[in-house]
Amino acid sequence: MLVGFVTIYTTVHGIVFVSVLNHFIEKQTSFAITFSNGLHIGVNRVSAFITIRCVVRDAITQLLGLWFFLSITDRYSLMKIFLRYKFMPYSNMLPWVKGFETEINSFRLSWHVLDVLMSYVIAVSVWIAMADSRRNLREIVKEGCRLLKLMIRPALYLKYIEGILCGPFVRSVITRSFGVLFAVAFQSFMEVYFMVAWMVYYLSLKSIDADSSGQPFGQRELEAMLV
Repeated sequence: MLVGFVTIYTTVHGIVFVSVLNHFIEKQTSFAITFSNGLHIGVNRVSAFITIRCVVRDAITQLLGLWFFLSITDRYSLMKIFLRYKFMPYSNMLPWVKGFETEINSFRLSWHVLDVLMSYVIAVSVWIAMADSRRNLREIVKEGCRLLKLMIRPALYLKYIEGILCGPFVRSVITRSFGVLFAVAFQSFMEVYFMVAWMVYYLSLKSIDADSSGQPFGQRELEAMLV
């Protein structure tokens, strides 16, 4: 599951990265070339970053699970909860088991808050890793936090809208109205849409940062990201 998740995410991020940059530098390429270049760039530049992201999210989930559910003495219920929250970093499955609503709600709230806070940095940092593969993880996260400070309000709005359209409430409404397949297709499309939005946001931050320091940031710099 982890290998499949990382492969899909790196490929999609790579294709979005190449497509958006090609649009800005007005370079026309076929879908086959865009897919090939995106796959190559995504695997080479962000596969390690996305893998670490999955590992960190999984570690946070396990630590929160131990904190909130360790006192449960019913081993059967504990196993059901464990199997459910084990898949939370990779799916929308929630650890809902009747009889432990207090612990589960506390776990869900804590996990959601930490995940949202981490997602702000990740949403920008993944494009930093994509644009400059020479940086290590510490430098990427540090740069992501620094850039976010330049325009924090648009990031809050963007994440809020993303949370609504890609969240469980909209998914449940669409599922009831149009079925499961349409809901999955719609939210998959919206996830890619927000990948593009976050990349454009990152490029805006890079432009503002370059202007403030008197450095150029134009077509030449965009083309260099594809090399």
